[in-house]
Amino acid sequence: MPDTTNKLASTLAWWQLFQSSIFNSQFLFLFLCDFTISAKNMKSKVASFAVDHTTLDRGFYLRSLYTVARIYPIKSYDMRFRAPREKAYLTPETIHTIEHLMAHYLREELGNSVVSFAPMGCKTGFYLVVKGWVPQRKVMEAVLKVCREQSALRTQSDVPGLTVVQCGNPELYDIEGSNAALAEYGNLIEELLKR
Repeated sequence: MPDTTNKLASTLAWWQLFQSSIFNSQFLFLFLCDFTISAKNMKSKVASFAVDHTTLDRGFYLRSLYTVARIYPIKSYDMRFRAPREKAYLTPETIHTIEHLMAHYLREELGNSVVSFAPMGCKTGFYLVVKGWVPQRKVMEAVLKVCREQSALRTQSDVPGLTVVQCGNPELYDIEGSNAALAEYGNLIEELLKR
């Protein structure tokens, strides 16, 4: 009986916190459901390995959602610039340029909620890792803003951090390729936001 009383008291305490507007409904959902897209029932512990890449389209996908202490969310987004089955891969130069742009400008838009922005080894897109209760729509709007504002680069100096001091390979860049890829992906994100 005491164990049931403790669980009831704990649940009641969380409900009171929610009602007092200290936490929003997104927090309650994450806490009560401990919603985690996990690899428990997959053949691999890597979430993207469970995706059928023969049918995967370009897009913006929530690939993984982890919670710290069953409370604090960390989300991994799959920013798929190319459909793998089309075999129209981004070049290393384009990937490197976009990596620098997004890593810099997404932090300007989303602040310290951006944990990481990294390219996929398959050269079809990027992973964006975000912490906290940032709604997916806000993340997509930030991505769209960066795509729109950074798809008209002119020179290497337009790319943040692309110097010998700040980068291991500052000669690996492609202005035209990144402009085209960002404009194309921006159009896709704009369409997704209209749905």
